[in-house]
Amino acid sequence: MEFAGVKPEQLGRVKVTSVSECFLAEKEWQTVTRRGAVLACVGVPTVRKIEVELLMRAKNRSALPLLLEKVRAWLEESGEEKLHFDSMGGTYYKARCTGTEALTYSGASARLKVTFTCVDYRRYRQYDDKPVGGADPCADNFTFGGKHCLNDMGCMFVLEKETAVPAPVLNKYEVSGMAGTLRFERADLMLKERKVSGKLYFVNREQEGTRLTDEQVAQRMHDVAAWLLQAGRAELVMDADISRSIMAEIEDEASLTCDKWENGVMDISFTEQPLWQDAAMSTATQAVSLAAGTWQTIDLSKVFPRGMGYTTPLTLDVMNTGSAAISDFHIRYRDRLGKQRQTRLYGGGFSLTGGQSLRVDGENLSVVCGGQSMISALCEGDFPSVPPNAVNIEIMSASAAAASVTVSARARWL
Repeated sequence: MEFAGVKPEQLGRVKVTSVSECFLAEKEWQTVTRRGAVLACVGVPTVRKIEVELLMRAKNRSALPLLLEKVRAWLEESGEEKLHFDSMGGTYYKARCTGTEALTYSGASARLKVTFTCVDYRRYRQYDDKPVGGADPCADNFTFGGKHCLNDMGCMFVLEKETAVPAPVLNKYEVSGMAGTLRFERADLMLKERKVSGKLYFVNREQEGTRLTDEQVAQRMHDVAAWLLQAGRAELVMDADISRSIMAEIEDEASLTCDKWENGVMDISFTEQPLWQDAAMSTATQAVSLAAGTWQTIDLSKVFPRGMGYTTPLTLDVMNTGSAAISDFHIRYRDRLGKQRQTRLYGGGFSLTGGQSLRVDGENLSVVCGGQSMISALCEGDFPSVPPNAVNIEIMSASAAAASVTVSARARWL
């Protein structure tokens, strides 16, 4: 046995007489049953505990207390450390000593039963300190307003409940004399806000396993409150999926209690916007030659390499690479119901001359041409957005032109 880089025999005449641990990680089995049949099951790992018996022998009775003090300091002051047994090969547990039984004395020797609690049920590899299989138990943590709950604020988040399917706002009516209701489909389904709630546990990052002082708990409470409220409506990114984010904000009060967690725990709840979005913007550029009054296809496959889950707004950056000015520009696409829609820029002083760039920004609802706002030129339609089954859009110029078109988007997800 080796704990915190120390073998028992290095402390003196100390040896391990027995080790008791489960051969396999214990699991709490959750089942779905019906009429006596188990339809599905999932095993949730429980906390792994290991019991070790130590035999300590001193030269005489008067020397025994000194040996016991060495063992006590080794077990108690090490905190969370590597625990390795010869039978484990090149792996180890992350564990700390969490309890002992009463000493049993016999002359100048004593026996002690020690309980180690593993902070992770998994084993870790010696050569790279990576876990051997299993899911990350800390996946509930999150980043909000650019700050991580654990790394920046010293809090661990445990998720309790989140909205899986946001409630739709249905356009339906009752008709007198007719059973049921009539429903009228919209091009874009209206969705209500989401909720996610859980517990935010204050932890001592400087000295694991030790209690925060009352002053530290109070200061942590003020720091967390300022972080959550001053961020306003900001991006929320869960550690479980850092590729997506959602706009969220705190609308409800959060209470602090210390009765079941001495360092303090907050019950928090975020109000989220209905849709998740890719954390990073995806772009694709295509050079096109526009014949007057002829539609040119723009491929979207590279803009959405992993697809999308819901109608997503597009941003088009069009650079006029020719010499002729573009004064009448069209974008054509189809909505969720398959209906053809069109965005037209014309009039209002709109003229995209050679070398200039036009941005039609569906994310921020703006039109910029040559560095100047040109929202007045949006004379027909709305900002372009495409549903999950979209493979392309089309553009057209009333006059012949050459252009480089870059399409950008952050795919939306339910």
